[in-house]
Amino acid sequence: MLSKAAGKPVKVVVTREEDFSGWNSRTEQRQTIKVGVKKDGTITAIKQEILSDSGAYLSHSGSITAVNMQSALGLFRSPNILGTAKIVYTNTPTASGMRGYGNPEGAFVLQQVIDMAAEKVGMDPVEFRLKILRG
Repeated sequence: MLSKAAGKPVKVVVTREEDFSGWNSRTEQRQTIKVGVKKDGTITAIKQEILSDSGAYLSHSGSITAVNMQSALGLFRSPNILGTAKIVYTNTPTASGMRGYGNPEGAFVLQQVIDMAAEKVGMDPVEFRLKILRG
């Protein structure tokens, strides 16, 4: 409101205590993704496991983890898909959503694994992806 009234950008500066009590942090996640691939580059299986740190309360961690899993497991066709997620409470500030809301984390990890799979079967990573998308 102040920015609109002033017609200029406004900078918010808070103390460490205000930061912990008034703002949430990102949801910390540990992920493992495994991809089964035939020598011709066909994906046969994708498995993702997520351990998500919710902080002291659940907040948005459940939905962020679900979006993460959806973006990783729903991107490429595979006859076998398995995803498991555990959300844990810890003695840390409450975690919540930030830019991308879980999507970048899952997509980043999956793309790294796809690059490694393409290398293992001796294919160019771009051609590997095109083959997967064409079916």
